[in-house]
Amino acid sequence: MINKLREKFENLDPEKKQQIIRILLVLGVIIIAFYAYQSRNQEPVQKKKEQPGFKEVQPRLGYLEKSLYYETTARVKALEKRLDRLSLELKAINQKLSEQNQSQKSDTFKEIESLRREIESLRKGQPVSGISPGFSAPPPPGGKSSETVRKKPQILGDIGHSASPAEKGLSEQKKKKKNGSEESVYLPPSLIEADLISGFAAPTMEAAKTEPVRAFLRLRDLAILPNEVKQDLKGCFVIAEVRGNLADERAHLRLLRLSCIARDGASVIDEKVKGFVVDEDGKIGLRGRVVTRAGALLARSFIASFLQGFGEAYEQSAYDLTTTATGQIRTLNPGNAVRTGVGKGIASASQNLSRFYLDMARQAFPVIEVGAEKRVVVVFDEGVELHIKKHCLGGKDGCLKTKDKILSLAGL
Repeated sequence: MINKLREKFENLDPEKKQQIIRILLVLGVIIIAFYAYQSRNQEPVQKKKEQPGFKEVQPRLGYLEKSLYYETTARVKALEKRLDRLSLELKAINQKLSEQNQSQKSDTFKEIESLRREIESLRKGQPVSGISPGFSAPPPPGGKSSETVRKKPQILGDIGHSASPAEKGLSEQKKKKKNGSEESVYLPPSLIEADLISGFAAPTMEAAKTEPVRAFLRLRDLAILPNEVKQDLKGCFVIAEVRGNLADERAHLRLLRLSCIARDGASVIDEKVKGFVVDEDGKIGLRGRVVTRAGALLARSFIASFLQGFGEAYEQSAYDLTTTATGQIRTLNPGNAVRTGVGKGIASASQNLSRFYLDMARQAFPVIEVGAEKRVVVVFDEGVELHIKKHCLGGKDGCLKTKDKILSLAGL
């Protein structure tokens, strides 16, 4: 291979030989420069020195699983201990409650027994314990002494007796206890989302002051109090009074009463409240549609007034006017008597008809219609004390069971 290349190179012209030599020299210089540049850019590789005290440790899966297992086991044991402690506290609380219930039952039985003794003593005519036995009923007129046999008393109605002074004092103490145990909740100024259950047509003008309509709302969420505090009034009902205003074309609601019932049906809240209602756009008052039906009535009144004027003019045309030194004299032509009657009748009837249509137009005042199922915000602008009254109004049968239990204990 090399020999063949030599022979070809020797057989070439001198000029071509020189060109080939120059090309080879240039290529050699380029290769040498490239290798020199590469060797200069290469930095000596330094071996990483291991820092004393630090070793790279590869985690082992077995150790990690064991540590997680031990940690989880310790947490479970701590939770079990806490659960045992809470169960012991719950047992102690239940025991205290049962003891209190037993004491209350014993007190109730004692009161029932004392009431039975008083009733029996009153039936037999014996003095009640605690009252001085110095009073006895006078014998009937013409009757015998107390040693004679008494007649069997007749029952003329329900059993009842007058309360003795001791019983009156006891009843007053019970009333005081009852009033003292009455619970109440203070509701400060707050706001709450609600649903408008009933739609309405709010009157405007003077009718809004004399004949306002009512609206019915249902609270649908927790009441938002100051400082991000919330109070549970969900499901309560609110009654409001509605008046329309043509200036802003809105129906303004004024809150009247708030009513709530406990889930067990044993207590109720029914209080007067003050506030207003805000629409979804954040403005006071509910946006509605202004509706008026007085246009046709006013047009009829206008036509009736026009007929009245025509009748009066027709009546005046039946008179003859004569001008004298003292003034004008109006005389009736006997031939125009019919025209006078027709004109006066048309004028009088048209006047009465115009008044009738005007009265109807006054009654057909503009109203602002608002539909039901509208999302609003109820705002209580004044704090109120909500008194929780003890009444059995249904719901769950908890209050009914309690009432039946008391009656059975009393033997009624």
